[in-house]
Amino acid sequence: MTAQVPCFILHRRPFRETSLIIEVVAQGYGRLNLVLKGAQGSKKSATSGLSQVFNPLLLSFSGAGELKTALSLESNGPAVILEDKFLYSGFYINEIICRLWPQNVDSDELFELYTTLLEDLSQTQQLPEPNAHFLEMLLRRFEFNLLRMLGFGIDCRYTAGGNELIEAGQAYRFIAEEGFVLSHKSYSGQPLFSGEDIVAIGQMNLTSGNVLKAAKHLARAALAPHLGGKPLKSRELFVNL
Repeated sequence: MTAQVPCFILHRRPFRETSLIIEVVAQGYGRLNLVLKGAQGSKKSATSGLSQVFNPLLLSFSGAGELKTALSLESNGPAVILEDKFLYSGFYINEIICRLWPQNVDSDELFELYTTLLEDLSQTQQLPEPNAHFLEMLLRRFEFNLLRMLGFGIDCRYTAGGNELIEAGQAYRFIAEEGFVLSHKSYSGQPLFSGEDIVAIGQMNLTSGNVLKAAKHLARAALAPHLGGKPLKSRELFVNL
């Protein structure tokens, strides 16, 4: 049995008659899958009302396999309330972590990244409209940081293979899991990235609309091979919105 650790629920689904399987991001533990007993049905436990996404929780659990057992679940503060596009952005982040982060890979950084993002989303939605630019900045920074933590970070200083510095006056194609290559035309609809935009992305200077648009294309290209062919459900929510 572990001591109580801070966590957030990323996803939940029914399991048998009275239980749930919850996926959580937990401080020091990364992503975990757990059985939460008595969380549904006619005789719900006190934990059933807590088992919602964006709720800061304290969790204790046991088990050494991939599917562990939640022993206790307690509130660790007020829930983060997100609405509209910020709510869908939260769903997107949860889905990305569930799809990409391996189970039972210890990490303090992942929990810190997630917690900071939720706080930033909550604060940004309080800004006067339009706040879409700030929301996009938050999502791009999260995506690039997550890729780096997974070992798939993008080198925005050198071309693929580390041969040459990326130059401001040149154009480049991005090859997933390899990097940027000098190019004067796009191939199969792949976007071209200016050297100026690549350098700005590497510095996380996303204030320019053009740079932010390039960053979105780059993040999608970098994430695609790791997500596989299965579409993201949260992206469908954005389309409907």
